[in-house]
Amino acid sequence: MRRLLPLLLLCRLATAGEIPNYQNPHGRAQPVIAVVGYNAGTELTDFAIPYGVLARSGAAQVLAVATQDGVLTMRPALRIQPQDTIAGFDRRFPDGADYVIVSAVG
Repeated sequence: MRRLLPLLLLCRLATAGEIPNYQNPHGRAQPVIAVVGYNAGTELTDFAIPYGVLARSGAAQVLAVATQDGVLTMRPALRIQPQDTIAGFDRRFPDGADYVIVSAVG
């Protein structure tokens, strides 16, 4: 918590004029964000929170991506069906993602 407070204060000091607007190198209407989970065990909060917040924002195309076919087993307890695999994502987006979030595995 002690480390979080200074970071929050710094974020509060930043204004929109100080941060340049995102320039999409792929010409997409929105950035593409891949939230990657390991099928055999991924930390639920590390996966679900970034995915949920970003998907709900509508600011990007956010995809739940698994390392292989099948469901993602979340730790401590939950199973979800991803939208794609890494191989499928690579075929769909040959230029890659604009951002990749890799959650902790357990």
